[in-house]
Amino acid sequence: MRTYILSLSAILSFVTPALAEWQHVGADDKAEFYIHQGDVRKNDGFAYAWFLRDHSEPLGGMKSFVMLAKVDREITAFKQVQHISFFGPKATGKHVNLPKLGWVKPARNATNAKVIRSACLDVI
Repeated sequence: MRTYILSLSAILSFVTPALAEWQHVGADDKAEFYIHQGDVRKNDGFAYAWFLRDHSEPLGGMKSFVMLAKVDREITAFKQVQHISFFGPKATGKHVNLPKLGWVKPARNATNAKVIRSACLDVI
């Protein structure tokens, strides 16, 4: 079991972008939103980007969430490729892999929509 935990930690350290490179892109009354600008990629008409959502109050016991998203720039929607929740702020502490959701289309003026547009700026 200990080997499994150490292996998972090593893998996540390579898969999840470093905290020092997160760029703040928005906030609402519940959370701050960040994007890992250096890792935004384009493939087959989609943008792929890492996002960090850091909550002011824990949500289901979790304080922050990191997601690798597949972004449809045409309809401003995203789909989770990988989704990890953390007990600590800014992707720190113990973590749990979350199930992936289908396509999500945030409201036009929602913070999520602004974050998605920010992801697309690097790849347009």
